[in-house]
Amino acid sequence: MLQCAISHCAYGEQFIVIPTGLGSHAPGFMASAFPEIKNFPGGAALIAFKVKR
Repeated sequence: MLQCAISHCAYGEQFIVIPTGLGSHAPGFMASAFPEIKNFPGGAALIAFKVKR
């Protein structure tokens, strides 16, 4: 996992949010340093979990 988890509180509820994926620009600008990622699909997502009280 390259990203770190984020704890967020909204409206009195706590959430853990984890970013995933390379992002849409990473394969383009990182391909010069890492040619094997040139054809990786771009994109990313946030996965959120609500912490029960």
